[in-house]
Amino acid sequence: LINRYRTEECFLIGSRSPSLIQEVRGGNQGLLKCGKGTTYEGGMREPAIAWMPGKIKPGRTMELGATIDLFVTIAKLGGGQIPADRPIDGVDMSPILFEGGKSNRVVYYHYPQSPDPSVGVYATRFQQYKAHFY
Repeated sequence: LINRYRTEECFLIGSRSPSLIQEVRGGNQGLLKCGKGTTYEGGMREPAIAWMPGKIKPGRTMELGATIDLFVTIAKLGGGQIPADRPIDGVDMSPILFEGGKSNRVVYYHYPQSPDPSVGVYATRFQQYKAHFY
């Protein structure tokens, strides 16, 4: 199906976090703690596949990335420019995808679904470490 449309690259991202509201019927995250809407691994970790024949070698990485990084990565792959007149939170994931290198994302801040200045950051991830503040 992909070759039928002559797609040169494909990103597949899943949300496999269980729904905590539906309890047992909401799914199971296995060894990971919690589920959707939380900042624990069971609510944040998502599987992803990047496919680009002849450019991305098969493999696996544990480097830090986020879906907000897709905008910057795809724009750069397509030769586009990142807007300079506004802040863009995403970073280019090309080193991870094409070189098997390190992520350009060093830290990631997790905010509540409805940000409230009195609450602030819920959690911060730095490399393989995460701190929760609530």
